[in-house]
Amino acid sequence: MKYYIFLILTLFFFNNFLAAQDNSKKEDFRSPIDFPILLSASFGELRAGHFHAGIDIKTKGTEGKKIHAVGDGYISRIKISINGYGNALYINHPNGYTSVYGHLKEFSIHIAEFLKKYQYKNETFTADIILKQDEIKVKKGEVIALSGNSGGSLGPHLHFEIRDTKTQEPINPLLLGFLITDNISPKIYSVTIYPLNFNSYINNKYQKLILPVKGTKGNYYIATEDSIFVSGLIGFGIRAHDFHNYTHNKCGIYKLKLGVDDSVIYSHTIDRFSFSKTSYINSHLDYEEFIKENVKMHKCYVEPNNNLGIYDVIKNRGITKFNDNQKHKIQFKLTDEYGNQSKLSFPVYAKINGNKNRDLRLQDSSIIVMPYDTINIFENHDIKLKFPAYTFYDTLFFQFSEFDSSEISNYKIFSINSKYVPTNKKYSIKINSQFVPDSLLNKTVIAKLSGNKNKFTTLNTTHKDGYLTCKTKAFGLYTLVIDTVAPTIKNITKEKEWFTLNDKIEFTAIDLLTGIKSYTGTINDNWVLFEYDKKKNHFWYTFDEYIKYDSIINLKFVVKDYVGNESVVEKQYYYRYE
Repeated sequence: MKYYIFLILTLFFFNNFLAAQDNSKKEDFRSPIDFPILLSASFGELRAGHFHAGIDIKTKGTEGKKIHAVGDGYISRIKISINGYGNALYINHPNGYTSVYGHLKEFSIHIAEFLKKYQYKNETFTADIILKQDEIKVKKGEVIALSGNSGGSLGPHLHFEIRDTKTQEPINPLLLGFLITDNISPKIYSVTIYPLNFNSYINNKYQKLILPVKGTKGNYYIATEDSIFVSGLIGFGIRAHDFHNYTHNKCGIYKLKLGVDDSVIYSHTIDRFSFSKTSYINSHLDYEEFIKENVKMHKCYVEPNNNLGIYDVIKNRGITKFNDNQKHKIQFKLTDEYGNQSKLSFPVYAKINGNKNRDLRLQDSSIIVMPYDTINIFENHDIKLKFPAYTFYDTLFFQFSEFDSSEISNYKIFSINSKYVPTNKKYSIKINSQFVPDSLLNKTVIAKLSGNKNKFTTLNTTHKDGYLTCKTKAFGLYTLVIDTVAPTIKNITKEKEWFTLNDKIEFTAIDLLTGIKSYTGTINDNWVLFEYDKKKNHFWYTFDEYIKYDSIINLKFVVKDYVGNESVVEKQYYYRYE
Protein backbone atom coordinates (compact mmCIF):
# COMPACT_ATOMS: atom_id res chain seq x y z
CA MET A 1 0.00 0.00 0.00
CA LYS A 2 2.83 2.41 0.91
CA TYR A 3 4.42 1.56 -2.43
CA TYR A 4 1.30 2.60 -4.35
CA ILE A 5 0.97 5.84 -2.36
CA PHE A 6 4.62 6.58 -3.08
CA LEU A 7 4.08 5.83 -6.80
CA ILE A 8 1.02 8.10 -6.99
CA LEU A 9 2.86 10.96 -5.25
CA THR A 10 5.85 10.48 -7.53
CA LEU A 11 3.66 10.65 -10.62
CA PHE A 12 1.87 13.73 -9.24
CA PHE A 13 5.09 15.64 -8.63
CA PHE A 14 6.55 14.45 -11.96
CA ASN A 15 3.51 15.73 -13.85
CA ASN A 16 3.70 19.05 -12.02
CA PHE A 17 7.38 19.21 -12.92
CA LEU A 18 6.57 18.67 -16.62
CA ALA A 19 3.86 21.32 -16.46
CA ALA A 20 6.31 23.72 -14.84
CA GLN A 21 8.83 22.99 -17.59
CA ASP A 22 6.20 23.73 -20.24
CA ASN A 23 5.13 26.92 -18.46
CA SER A 24 8.75 27.99 -18.17
CA LYS A 25 8.99 27.78 -21.95
CA LYS A 26 5.90 29.96 -22.23
CA GLU A 27 7.41 32.51 -19.85
CA ASP A 28 10.53 32.74 -22.01
CA PHE A 29 8.56 34.75 -24.54
CA ARG A 30 7.16 38.26 -24.62
CA SER A 31 4.83 39.84 -27.17
CA PRO A 32 6.45 40.97 -30.45
CA ILE A 33 4.54 44.28 -30.19
CA ASP A 34 3.98 46.99 -27.57
CA PHE A 35 0.18 47.02 -27.71
CA PRO A 36 -2.54 44.36 -27.18
CA ILE A 37 -2.52 41.51 -29.68
CA LEU A 38 -5.52 41.52 -32.03
CA LEU A 39 -5.63 38.93 -34.79
CA SER A 40 -6.75 39.31 -38.38
CA ALA A 41 -5.97 35.62 -38.99
CA SER A 42 -5.31 32.65 -36.72
CA PHE A 43 -3.10 29.58 -36.81
CA GLY A 44 -4.20 26.72 -39.05
CA GLU A 45 -6.74 28.68 -41.10
CA LEU A 46 -7.73 27.04 -44.38
CA ARG A 47 -5.92 28.74 -47.27
CA ALA A 48 -5.40 27.98 -50.97
CA GLY A 49 -3.07 24.97 -50.95
CA HIS A 50 -1.85 25.34 -47.35
CA PHE A 51 -2.71 25.92 -43.72
CA HIS A 52 -1.89 29.34 -42.30
CA ALA A 53 1.35 28.75 -40.44
CA GLY A 54 1.13 31.54 -37.88
CA ILE A 55 -1.01 34.34 -36.54
CA ASP A 56 -1.54 37.66 -38.29
CA ILE A 57 -1.26 40.46 -35.74
CA LYS A 58 -2.97 43.76 -36.50
CA THR A 59 -0.74 46.83 -36.56
CA LYS A 60 -3.53 49.44 -36.39
CA GLY A 61 -3.76 49.62 -40.18
CA THR A 62 -0.35 51.23 -40.57
CA GLU A 63 3.27 50.32 -41.18
CA GLY A 64 6.27 51.22 -39.02
CA LYS A 65 5.31 49.70 -35.65
CA LYS A 66 8.25 48.48 -33.56
CA ILE A 67 8.73 44.71 -33.70
CA HIS A 68 10.56 43.12 -30.76
CA ALA A 69 12.43 39.84 -30.39
CA VAL A 70 10.15 37.64 -28.28
CA GLY A 71 13.13 36.08 -26.51
CA ASP A 72 16.91 35.83 -26.36
CA GLY A 73 18.53 34.12 -29.33
CA TYR A 74 20.21 34.80 -32.64
CA ILE A 75 19.08 35.71 -36.14
CA SER A 76 19.17 32.35 -37.91
CA ARG A 77 17.72 33.41 -41.27
CA ILE A 78 17.07 36.58 -43.24
CA LYS A 79 14.79 36.20 -46.24
CA ILE A 80 13.82 38.83 -48.82
CA SER A 81 11.16 37.79 -51.31
CA ILE A 82 8.83 39.64 -53.69
CA ASN A 83 6.10 37.14 -52.72
CA GLY A 84 5.30 35.16 -49.57
CA TYR A 85 6.53 36.72 -46.32
CA GLY A 86 8.36 39.55 -48.12
CA ASN A 87 10.99 40.89 -45.70
CA ALA A 88 11.26 38.22 -42.99
CA LEU A 89 13.41 37.41 -39.97
CA TYR A 90 13.89 34.11 -38.14
CA ILE A 91 15.27 33.90 -34.58
CA ASN A 92 16.45 30.66 -32.98
CA HIS A 93 15.89 30.57 -29.21
CA PRO A 94 17.68 28.39 -26.63
CA ASN A 95 14.36 26.80 -25.55
CA GLY A 96 14.11 24.87 -28.83
CA TYR A 97 11.77 27.23 -30.68
CA THR A 98 12.22 29.51 -33.67
CA SER A 99 10.21 32.74 -33.97
CA VAL A 100 9.36 34.11 -37.42
CA TYR A 101 8.42 37.69 -38.34
CA GLY A 102 7.00 38.35 -41.82
CA HIS A 103 5.91 41.24 -44.10
CA LEU A 104 8.35 43.62 -42.39
CA LYS A 105 9.02 47.12 -43.71
CA GLU A 106 12.66 47.39 -42.66
CA PHE A 107 15.18 45.84 -40.26
CA SER A 108 17.11 47.37 -37.38
CA ILE A 109 20.39 49.03 -38.37
CA HIS A 110 22.83 46.17 -37.69
CA ILE A 111 20.59 43.59 -39.40
CA ALA A 112 20.00 45.90 -42.37
CA GLU A 113 23.76 46.49 -42.77
CA PHE A 114 24.45 42.75 -42.72
CA LEU A 115 21.78 42.19 -45.39
CA LYS A 116 22.95 45.03 -47.63
CA LYS A 117 26.53 43.76 -47.66
CA TYR A 118 25.21 40.39 -48.83
CA GLN A 119 23.01 41.99 -51.51
CA TYR A 120 25.85 44.04 -52.98
CA LYS A 121 28.31 41.17 -52.82
CA ASN A 122 25.88 38.85 -54.64
CA GLU A 123 24.24 41.58 -56.77
CA THR A 124 20.71 40.55 -55.79
CA PHE A 125 17.70 42.12 -54.11
CA THR A 126 16.05 38.83 -53.13
CA ALA A 127 17.97 36.83 -50.55
CA ASP A 128 17.74 33.76 -48.33
CA ILE A 129 20.61 33.90 -45.85
CA ILE A 130 21.27 31.23 -43.21
CA LEU A 131 23.30 32.69 -40.35
CA LYS A 132 25.59 31.11 -37.77
CA GLN A 133 24.90 31.32 -34.06
CA ASP A 134 27.54 33.98 -33.37
CA GLU A 135 26.79 36.36 -36.26
CA ILE A 136 23.79 38.42 -35.04
CA LYS A 137 22.67 37.82 -31.45
CA VAL A 138 19.52 39.46 -30.08
CA LYS A 139 18.10 40.01 -26.62
CA LYS A 140 14.52 39.60 -25.48
CA GLY A 141 12.63 42.83 -26.15
CA GLU A 142 15.20 44.20 -28.59
CA VAL A 143 13.70 46.09 -31.54
CA ILE A 144 14.60 44.02 -34.62
CA ALA A 145 12.39 45.60 -37.29
CA LEU A 146 9.45 47.79 -38.18
CA SER A 147 6.15 46.25 -39.28
CA GLY A 148 5.16 46.54 -42.92
CA ASN A 149 3.21 45.22 -45.89
CA SER A 150 5.93 43.52 -47.95
CA GLY A 151 5.66 40.36 -50.03
CA GLY A 152 2.26 38.75 -50.54
CA SER A 153 0.60 40.76 -47.76
CA LEU A 154 -2.79 42.31 -48.58
CA GLY A 155 -2.52 45.00 -45.92
CA PRO A 156 -0.22 46.18 -43.09
CA HIS A 157 0.20 43.54 -40.38
CA LEU A 158 2.76 41.29 -38.72
CA HIS A 159 2.78 37.62 -39.69
CA PHE A 160 4.17 35.85 -36.62
CA GLU A 161 5.11 32.19 -36.18
CA ILE A 162 6.60 29.87 -33.60
CA ARG A 163 8.30 26.77 -35.00
CA ASP A 164 9.95 23.72 -33.52
CA THR A 165 13.59 24.45 -34.37
CA LYS A 166 14.50 20.79 -35.00
CA THR A 167 11.57 19.89 -37.26
CA GLN A 168 10.61 23.39 -38.46
CA GLU A 169 6.98 22.45 -37.80
CA PRO A 170 4.89 25.54 -36.99
CA ILE A 171 3.12 25.49 -33.62
CA ASN A 172 0.03 27.44 -32.59
CA PRO A 173 1.42 30.54 -30.79
CA LEU A 174 -1.74 30.86 -28.69
CA LEU A 175 -0.65 27.66 -26.91
CA LEU A 176 2.69 29.21 -25.92
CA GLY A 177 1.67 32.26 -23.94
CA PHE A 178 0.86 34.78 -26.67
CA LEU A 179 -2.44 35.86 -25.19
CA ILE A 180 -5.53 37.40 -26.73
CA THR A 181 -8.96 38.13 -25.29
CA ASP A 182 -11.48 35.51 -26.41
CA ASN A 183 -14.73 34.51 -24.76
CA ILE A 184 -16.61 34.03 -28.05
CA SER A 185 -17.67 30.59 -29.23
CA PRO A 186 -17.12 29.48 -32.85
CA LYS A 187 -19.91 30.29 -35.29
CA ILE A 188 -21.45 27.55 -37.47
CA TYR A 189 -22.90 28.52 -40.86
CA SER A 190 -23.82 25.27 -42.61
CA VAL A 191 -23.46 21.50 -42.74
CA THR A 192 -22.90 19.40 -45.86
CA ILE A 193 -23.83 15.74 -46.33
CA TYR A 194 -21.92 13.83 -49.03
CA PRO A 195 -22.84 10.60 -50.89
CA LEU A 196 -19.53 8.76 -51.19
CA ASN A 197 -20.24 6.11 -53.79
CA PHE A 198 -22.71 5.56 -56.59
CA ASN A 199 -25.09 3.58 -54.37
CA SER A 200 -25.29 6.32 -51.74
CA TYR A 201 -28.25 8.67 -51.62
CA ILE A 202 -29.39 11.74 -49.71
CA ASN A 203 -33.14 12.32 -49.90
CA ASN A 204 -33.17 9.89 -52.85
CA LYS A 205 -30.61 11.93 -54.80
CA TYR A 206 -27.02 11.19 -55.67
CA GLN A 207 -25.73 14.67 -54.85
CA LYS A 208 -24.40 16.47 -51.81
CA LEU A 209 -26.81 18.40 -49.62
CA ILE A 210 -25.87 21.74 -48.01
CA LEU A 211 -28.00 22.61 -44.97
CA PRO A 212 -28.05 26.17 -43.54
CA VAL A 213 -27.61 26.43 -39.78
CA LYS A 214 -29.07 28.86 -37.24
CA GLY A 215 -28.21 29.60 -33.64
CA THR A 216 -26.01 31.68 -31.40
CA LYS A 217 -23.79 31.59 -28.30
CA GLY A 218 -22.62 28.05 -28.89
CA ASN A 219 -25.98 26.42 -29.56
CA TYR A 220 -26.87 25.69 -33.18
CA TYR A 221 -29.52 23.78 -35.12
CA ILE A 222 -30.37 22.87 -38.71
CA ALA A 223 -32.56 25.54 -40.30
CA THR A 224 -35.10 23.10 -41.75
CA GLU A 225 -37.89 20.99 -40.32
CA ASP A 226 -37.75 18.51 -43.20
CA SER A 227 -36.51 15.00 -42.41
CA ILE A 228 -33.17 13.98 -43.87
CA PHE A 229 -32.96 10.48 -45.35
CA VAL A 230 -29.60 8.88 -46.08
CA SER A 231 -28.48 5.53 -47.42
CA GLY A 232 -25.14 3.92 -48.21
CA LEU A 233 -21.72 5.41 -47.47
CA ILE A 234 -22.10 8.96 -46.20
CA GLY A 235 -19.67 11.70 -45.15
CA PHE A 236 -20.28 15.01 -43.39
CA GLY A 237 -18.73 18.47 -43.53
CA ILE A 238 -19.14 21.73 -41.68
CA ARG A 239 -18.55 25.39 -42.43
CA ALA A 240 -17.58 27.43 -39.36
CA HIS A 241 -15.29 30.19 -38.16
CA ASP A 242 -13.96 31.34 -34.82
CA PHE A 243 -14.09 34.94 -33.59
CA HIS A 244 -12.18 36.92 -30.95
CA ASN A 245 -13.07 39.94 -28.85
CA TYR A 246 -12.53 43.44 -30.26
CA THR A 247 -12.22 42.28 -33.89
CA HIS A 248 -14.62 41.09 -36.58
CA ASN A 249 -12.14 38.95 -38.51
CA LYS A 250 -13.09 35.35 -39.26
CA CYS A 251 -10.53 32.94 -37.81
CA GLY A 252 -9.91 29.20 -38.10
CA ILE A 253 -11.31 26.29 -36.10
CA TYR A 254 -8.93 24.77 -33.54
CA LYS A 255 -10.73 21.55 -32.52
CA LEU A 256 -13.57 19.78 -34.32
CA LYS A 257 -15.37 16.54 -33.40
CA LEU A 258 -18.05 14.61 -35.26
CA GLY A 259 -20.11 11.90 -33.59
CA VAL A 260 -22.73 9.52 -34.91
CA ASP A 261 -25.00 8.38 -32.08
CA ASP A 262 -22.67 7.71 -29.15
CA SER A 263 -19.47 7.19 -31.14
CA VAL A 264 -16.91 9.82 -32.16
CA ILE A 265 -15.99 8.93 -35.74
CA TYR A 266 -13.85 11.95 -36.58
CA SER A 267 -11.88 14.65 -34.78
CA HIS A 268 -9.00 16.97 -35.55
CA THR A 269 -6.85 19.44 -33.64
CA ILE A 270 -4.79 22.05 -35.46
CA ASP A 271 -2.05 22.80 -32.94
CA ARG A 272 0.90 22.05 -35.25
CA PHE A 273 1.51 20.59 -38.71
CA SER A 274 4.25 19.71 -41.16
CA PHE A 275 5.03 21.94 -44.14
CA SER A 276 5.68 18.80 -46.17
CA LYS A 277 2.04 17.77 -45.70
CA THR A 278 0.25 21.11 -45.75
CA SER A 279 -0.81 20.71 -49.41
CA TYR A 280 -3.15 17.88 -48.32
CA ILE A 281 -5.45 20.69 -47.22
CA ASN A 282 -6.95 20.53 -50.72
CA SER A 283 -8.35 17.14 -49.75
CA HIS A 284 -9.39 18.26 -46.26
CA LEU A 285 -11.61 21.09 -47.47
CA ASP A 286 -14.47 20.93 -49.93
CA TYR A 287 -12.39 22.02 -52.91
CA GLU A 288 -15.37 22.50 -55.22
CA GLU A 289 -17.08 24.95 -52.84
CA PHE A 290 -13.76 26.70 -52.27
CA ILE A 291 -13.16 27.29 -56.00
CA LYS A 292 -16.79 28.14 -56.84
CA GLU A 293 -17.81 30.24 -53.86
CA ASN A 294 -14.60 30.83 -51.83
CA VAL A 295 -16.33 28.92 -49.03
CA LYS A 296 -14.07 27.00 -46.62
CA MET A 297 -15.87 23.81 -45.61
CA HIS A 298 -14.15 21.21 -43.41
CA LYS A 299 -14.80 17.72 -44.80
CA CYS A 300 -15.04 15.44 -41.78
CA TYR A 301 -13.94 12.32 -43.62
CA VAL A 302 -10.53 11.42 -45.00
CA GLU A 303 -9.75 10.39 -48.57
CA PRO A 304 -7.26 7.53 -49.15
CA ASN A 305 -4.38 9.82 -50.16
CA ASN A 306 -4.88 12.44 -47.46
CA ASN A 307 -1.88 12.11 -45.12
CA LEU A 308 -2.42 15.14 -42.90
CA GLY A 309 -1.25 14.71 -39.33
CA ILE A 310 -4.00 16.77 -37.68
CA TYR A 311 -6.48 13.92 -37.20
CA ASP A 312 -7.06 12.53 -33.69
CA VAL A 313 -9.88 10.10 -34.57
CA ILE A 314 -10.78 8.83 -38.05
CA LYS A 315 -12.94 5.77 -37.48
CA ASN A 316 -13.58 4.16 -40.88
CA ARG A 317 -12.00 7.33 -42.32
CA GLY A 318 -14.92 9.29 -40.86
CA ILE A 319 -17.36 7.51 -43.20
CA THR A 320 -20.62 5.97 -41.95
CA LYS A 321 -22.68 3.31 -43.70
CA PHE A 322 -26.39 3.91 -43.20
CA ASN A 323 -28.53 0.87 -44.08
CA ASP A 324 -30.58 -0.08 -40.99
CA ASN A 325 -33.83 1.92 -41.31
CA GLN A 326 -33.05 3.56 -37.97
CA LYS A 327 -32.87 7.15 -36.72
CA HIS A 328 -29.33 8.37 -36.01
CA LYS A 329 -28.05 11.44 -34.17
CA ILE A 330 -25.30 13.51 -35.85
CA GLN A 331 -23.31 15.64 -33.41
CA PHE A 332 -20.67 18.32 -34.02
CA LYS A 333 -18.59 19.98 -31.31
CA LEU A 334 -16.19 22.85 -32.06
CA THR A 335 -13.72 24.22 -29.53
CA ASP A 336 -11.28 27.15 -29.67
CA GLU A 337 -7.94 27.55 -27.88
CA TYR A 338 -9.64 29.13 -24.85
CA GLY A 339 -12.19 26.37 -24.37
CA ASN A 340 -15.16 28.23 -25.89
CA GLN A 341 -17.44 25.64 -27.50
CA SER A 342 -20.22 25.40 -30.04
CA LYS A 343 -22.45 22.38 -30.56
CA LEU A 344 -24.81 21.22 -33.28
CA SER A 345 -26.88 18.05 -33.43
CA PHE A 346 -29.57 16.84 -35.79
CA PRO A 347 -31.20 13.53 -36.79
CA VAL A 348 -30.88 11.60 -40.03
CA TYR A 349 -32.96 8.60 -41.02
CA ALA A 350 -31.18 5.63 -42.56
CA LYS A 351 -32.85 3.80 -45.43
CA ILE A 352 -31.98 0.40 -46.81
CA ASN A 353 -31.16 0.81 -50.47
CA GLY A 354 -32.04 -2.33 -52.38
CA ASN A 355 -30.65 -1.01 -55.65
CA LYS A 356 -27.19 -2.18 -56.63
CA ASN A 357 -26.62 0.18 -59.52
CA ARG A 358 -23.45 0.15 -61.54
CA ASP A 359 -21.43 3.32 -61.59
CA LEU A 360 -22.59 4.93 -64.83
CA ARG A 361 -19.21 6.64 -65.18
CA LEU A 362 -17.69 3.24 -65.96
CA GLN A 363 -19.99 2.94 -68.98
CA ASP A 364 -18.81 6.24 -70.50
CA SER A 365 -16.02 5.52 -73.00
CA SER A 366 -14.74 9.12 -72.71
CA ILE A 367 -13.91 8.62 -69.02
CA ILE A 368 -10.63 7.03 -67.95
CA VAL A 369 -10.32 5.50 -64.49
CA MET A 370 -7.00 6.58 -62.91
CA PRO A 371 -6.00 4.96 -59.58
CA TYR A 372 -4.45 7.47 -57.18
CA ASP A 373 -1.49 5.24 -56.20
CA THR A 374 -0.01 4.57 -59.66
CA ILE A 375 1.54 6.57 -62.51
CA ASN A 376 -1.14 7.62 -65.00
CA ILE A 377 -0.58 8.76 -68.58
CA PHE A 378 -2.91 10.31 -71.15
CA GLU A 379 -1.81 11.23 -74.67
CA ASN A 380 -3.02 11.89 -78.17
CA HIS A 381 -1.50 13.54 -81.25
CA ASP A 382 -1.73 17.03 -79.71
CA ILE A 383 -0.92 16.59 -76.03
CA LYS A 384 0.77 14.33 -73.47
CA LEU A 385 -0.10 14.32 -69.77
CA LYS A 386 1.83 12.44 -67.09
CA PHE A 387 0.55 12.15 -63.53
CA PRO A 388 3.02 10.79 -60.93
CA ALA A 389 1.74 8.25 -58.40
CA TYR A 390 -0.25 9.90 -55.59
CA THR A 391 -1.10 12.97 -57.66
CA PHE A 392 -4.79 12.40 -56.85
CA TYR A 393 -6.40 12.06 -53.43
CA ASP A 394 -8.65 9.20 -54.55
CA THR A 395 -9.41 7.24 -57.71
CA LEU A 396 -9.98 9.78 -60.50
CA PHE A 397 -12.58 9.49 -63.25
CA PHE A 398 -10.56 11.48 -65.76
CA GLN A 399 -12.11 13.47 -68.60
CA PHE A 400 -10.45 15.32 -71.48
CA SER A 401 -11.58 17.34 -74.48
CA GLU A 402 -10.15 19.93 -76.87
CA PHE A 403 -11.62 22.57 -79.10
CA ASP A 404 -10.64 25.50 -81.30
CA SER A 405 -10.95 29.08 -80.07
CA SER A 406 -9.97 32.45 -81.46
CA GLU A 407 -10.96 34.52 -78.41
CA ILE A 408 -7.45 34.88 -77.01
CA SER A 409 -5.40 32.46 -79.08
CA ASN A 410 -5.16 30.96 -82.55
CA TYR A 411 -4.43 27.61 -80.94
CA LYS A 412 -6.52 24.86 -79.45
CA ILE A 413 -7.90 24.92 -75.94
CA PHE A 414 -7.38 21.75 -73.92
CA SER A 415 -9.87 20.90 -71.17
CA ILE A 416 -7.99 18.77 -68.63
CA ASN A 417 -10.52 17.20 -66.26
CA SER A 418 -12.49 19.54 -63.95
CA LYS A 419 -11.05 22.61 -62.22
CA TYR A 420 -13.14 21.66 -59.18
CA VAL A 421 -11.01 18.54 -58.54
CA PRO A 422 -7.77 19.13 -56.58
CA THR A 423 -4.39 17.47 -57.06
CA ASN A 424 -1.63 16.83 -54.55
CA LYS A 425 1.38 16.93 -56.89
CA LYS A 426 2.42 18.70 -60.04
CA TYR A 427 1.87 16.85 -63.29
CA SER A 428 3.42 17.56 -66.70
CA ILE A 429 1.71 18.96 -69.78
CA LYS A 430 3.38 18.55 -73.18
CA ILE A 431 1.73 20.27 -76.16
CA ASN A 432 2.86 19.48 -79.71
CA SER A 433 4.84 22.48 -80.99
CA GLN A 434 3.64 21.92 -84.55
CA PHE A 435 0.96 24.51 -83.77
CA VAL A 436 3.60 27.26 -83.52
CA PRO A 437 5.88 28.75 -86.22
CA ASP A 438 9.55 28.04 -85.52
CA SER A 439 10.30 31.77 -85.36
CA LEU A 440 7.93 32.17 -82.40
CA LEU A 441 8.71 29.04 -80.39
CA ASN A 442 10.94 30.83 -77.89
CA LYS A 443 8.16 33.39 -77.32
CA THR A 444 5.40 30.82 -76.71
CA VAL A 445 4.19 29.62 -73.31
CA ILE A 446 1.44 27.38 -71.96
CA ALA A 447 -1.31 29.36 -70.22
CA LYS A 448 -4.14 28.39 -67.89
CA LEU A 449 -7.43 30.14 -68.62
CA SER A 450 -9.55 31.55 -65.82
CA GLY A 451 -13.34 31.48 -65.70
CA ASN A 452 -13.26 34.46 -68.02
CA LYS A 453 -11.55 33.08 -71.13
CA ASN A 454 -10.01 36.48 -71.85
CA LYS A 455 -7.93 36.17 -68.68
CA PHE A 456 -5.15 33.68 -68.13
CA THR A 457 -2.06 32.82 -66.12
CA THR A 458 1.10 31.84 -67.98
CA LEU A 459 3.33 29.00 -66.80
CA ASN A 460 7.08 28.54 -66.95
CA THR A 461 7.44 26.71 -70.27
CA THR A 462 10.32 24.92 -71.99
CA HIS A 463 10.67 23.68 -75.57
CA LYS A 464 12.25 20.29 -76.23
CA ASP A 465 11.85 17.36 -78.65
CA GLY A 466 8.96 18.97 -80.49
CA TYR A 467 6.88 19.78 -77.42
CA LEU A 468 6.17 22.82 -75.25
CA THR A 469 6.28 21.57 -71.66
CA CYS A 470 5.24 22.86 -68.25
CA LYS A 471 4.27 21.52 -64.83
CA THR A 472 1.15 22.47 -62.91
CA LYS A 473 -1.02 21.32 -59.99
CA ALA A 474 -4.35 22.56 -61.35
CA PHE A 475 -6.91 21.03 -63.69
CA GLY A 476 -8.82 23.28 -66.07
CA LEU A 477 -8.49 24.93 -69.49
CA TYR A 478 -5.04 25.32 -71.08
CA THR A 479 -3.83 26.84 -74.35
CA LEU A 480 -0.77 28.44 -75.96
CA VAL A 481 -0.01 32.16 -75.77
CA ILE A 482 2.66 34.07 -77.71
CA ASP A 483 4.41 36.96 -75.98
CA THR A 484 6.43 39.32 -78.20
CA VAL A 485 5.72 42.44 -76.12
CA ALA A 486 8.45 43.83 -73.88
CA PRO A 487 7.70 45.09 -70.35
CA THR A 488 6.57 48.70 -69.98
CA ILE A 489 8.61 51.13 -67.86
CA LYS A 490 7.05 54.46 -66.84
CA ASN A 491 6.71 57.10 -64.10
CA ILE A 492 10.46 57.53 -63.98
CA THR A 493 11.86 60.02 -61.46
CA LYS A 494 12.47 63.29 -63.22
CA GLU A 495 15.80 65.06 -63.27
CA LYS A 496 16.38 67.66 -60.62
CA GLU A 497 19.23 70.00 -59.86
CA TRP A 498 21.17 67.60 -57.62
CA PHE A 499 20.70 64.17 -56.03
CA THR A 500 22.32 63.48 -52.66
CA LEU A 501 22.67 60.55 -50.23
CA ASN A 502 19.30 58.91 -49.35
CA ASP A 503 17.53 60.44 -52.35
CA LYS A 504 15.61 57.95 -54.51
CA ILE A 505 15.23 57.11 -58.17
CA GLU A 506 11.86 55.44 -58.71
CA PHE A 507 9.66 54.08 -61.48
CA THR A 508 7.09 51.40 -62.28
CA ALA A 509 7.45 48.45 -64.64
CA ILE A 510 4.83 45.94 -65.70
CA ASP A 511 4.53 42.97 -68.05
CA LEU A 512 0.96 41.95 -68.84
CA LEU A 513 1.61 38.51 -70.36
CA THR A 514 4.37 36.32 -68.94
CA GLY A 515 5.42 38.65 -66.10
CA ILE A 516 8.72 40.13 -64.95
CA LYS A 517 11.41 37.51 -64.47
CA SER A 518 14.51 39.61 -63.76
CA TYR A 519 15.86 43.15 -63.64
CA THR A 520 19.21 44.90 -63.26
CA GLY A 521 20.09 48.47 -62.41
CA THR A 522 23.53 50.07 -62.78
CA ILE A 523 25.02 53.50 -62.17
CA ASN A 524 28.11 54.26 -64.19
CA ASP A 525 28.31 50.52 -64.95
CA ASN A 526 28.25 49.55 -61.24
CA TRP A 527 25.42 47.32 -59.97
CA VAL A 528 23.13 49.12 -57.51
CA LEU A 529 20.40 47.81 -55.23
CA PHE A 530 16.97 48.40 -56.74
CA GLU A 531 14.24 47.22 -54.40
CA TYR A 532 10.97 45.84 -55.81
CA ASP A 533 7.38 45.86 -54.57
CA LYS A 534 5.56 43.45 -56.90
CA LYS A 535 2.08 44.45 -55.70
CA LYS A 536 2.64 48.03 -56.84
CA ASN A 537 5.00 47.25 -59.78
CA HIS A 538 7.31 49.68 -57.98
CA PHE A 539 11.12 49.80 -58.26
CA TRP A 540 13.37 52.19 -56.36
CA TYR A 541 17.04 52.83 -55.65
CA THR A 542 18.18 54.82 -52.61
CA PHE A 543 21.56 56.53 -53.02
CA ASP A 544 23.87 54.83 -50.56
CA GLU A 545 27.52 54.61 -49.55
CA TYR A 546 28.18 51.43 -51.55
CA ILE A 547 28.84 53.31 -54.80
CA LYS A 548 31.43 55.99 -55.46
CA TYR A 549 29.53 58.57 -57.48
CA ASP A 550 30.76 61.08 -60.03
CA SER A 551 28.97 64.37 -60.40
CA ILE A 552 27.33 62.98 -63.57
CA ILE A 553 25.39 59.76 -62.99
CA ASN A 554 24.46 57.46 -65.86
CA LEU A 555 21.61 55.16 -64.87
CA LYS A 556 20.78 52.04 -66.85
CA PHE A 557 17.87 49.79 -65.93
CA VAL A 558 17.03 46.55 -67.77
CA VAL A 559 13.91 44.49 -67.10
CA LYS A 560 13.12 41.13 -68.76
CA ASP A 561 10.01 38.99 -68.95
CA TYR A 562 9.82 35.16 -68.85
CA VAL A 563 10.38 34.71 -72.59
CA GLY A 564 13.31 37.11 -72.87
CA ASN A 565 11.62 40.31 -74.07
CA GLU A 566 13.42 43.23 -72.45
CA SER A 567 13.06 46.96 -71.97
CA VAL A 568 15.91 49.35 -71.21
CA VAL A 569 15.88 52.81 -69.65
CA GLU A 570 18.94 55.03 -69.67
CA LYS A 571 18.88 58.35 -67.84
CA GLN A 572 21.44 60.91 -66.75
CA TYR A 573 21.32 62.56 -63.34
CA TYR A 574 23.61 64.79 -61.27
CA TYR A 575 24.98 63.98 -57.82
CA ARG A 576 26.46 66.29 -55.20
CA TYR A 577 28.25 65.22 -52.00
CA GLU A 578 27.09 66.99 -48.86
